Amino acid sequence: MENLDQFERNDVLNELEALELEFAALGFSDFDLDDSEAFNAFSAELSVAGFSNDELKDVSVNALVEDTLDVAWFLGSIKRKVRQLLEKLVGLVRRYGSRCQRAVELTTTALRQYREGKWWSALKTAYRALKAFKSCVV
Repeated sequence: MENLDQFERNDVLNELEALELEFAALGFSDFDLDDSEAFNAFSAELSVAGFSNDELKDVSVNALVEDTLDVAWFLGSIKRKVRQLLEKLVGLVRRYGSRCQRAVELTTTALRQYREGKWWSALKTAYRALKAFKSCVV
């Protein structure tokens, strides 16, 4: 990001590092999750369980049995975590978006995916937005 003074640059780098730690806690690293063996296995398991990879929706309480209760809790947790990460990215866009157009585009896409219930896609896109911000700063 051009025209950032050193203090501002350090501040945004600290925010990005904190976000990276949150993504790392979810198992994200510097590879494309679409090609990840673990992610592909997870996606296949979701499909077998009757969930679409890109359209994870809330499970009806009436449809829950022992095992699906854990799935519903997990999906709710993911939805909340994605929202928290997106809120942090939105804050970065509001402050630094004019200096990193690619990150703005990716954050916008992630917000749209989240709104459509495509939480996994939103999470992956949010991670790409984080990387775009980082490439603008470094």
